[in-house]
Amino acid sequence: MKELTKRQKEVLSFIAGYIKKHSYPPTIRDIADHFTMSVKGAYDHVAALRRKKYLKQNDNRSRTMELVQAKVDEDLGTAAKIPIVGTVAAGVPILTEENIEGFITMDQSALKKNRTYFAVKVRGDSMTGAGIMDGDFAIIEKRNVVENGDIAVAVWTMRLP
Repeated sequence: MKELTKRQKEVLSFIAGYIKKHSYPPTIRDIADHFTMSVKGAYDHVAALRRKKYLKQNDNRSRTMELVQAKVDEDLGTAAKIPIVGTVAAGVPILTEENIEGFITMDQSALKKNRTYFAVKVRGDSMTGAGIMDGDFAIIEKRNVVENGDIAVAVWTMRLP
């Protein structure tokens, strides 16, 4: 499937921003007015976004556009992919190796810029008081220093002579 054109990205970004601001999607006429284009031109852009699976829409009703969010975030550059690197024990220690098992997609606005993150699946229930439940995925900022009061995943490595 072809990538989005520059104008399709602009239309998609407008639709996403409109929904975020108003809590409902724009009409085809709203899109046409915003971009100073014909209603037919706006309709064609929306149809292309539907064909490329960025939008879902009920053809029979106004304001029924829905974003296919993960795909939209990824293409508009507002999403970050966090690698899942294993399982971490909440309680009894376990050994873990850093093998990427998949990815979690998150909005970049929830992350600090210029930092490295990874995700681990939590096993155990000793952290429920902090809201970390068995089976949760924890997003971890990779760093060398832990401050007092921080919750951390610690990796101990043993160097042999």
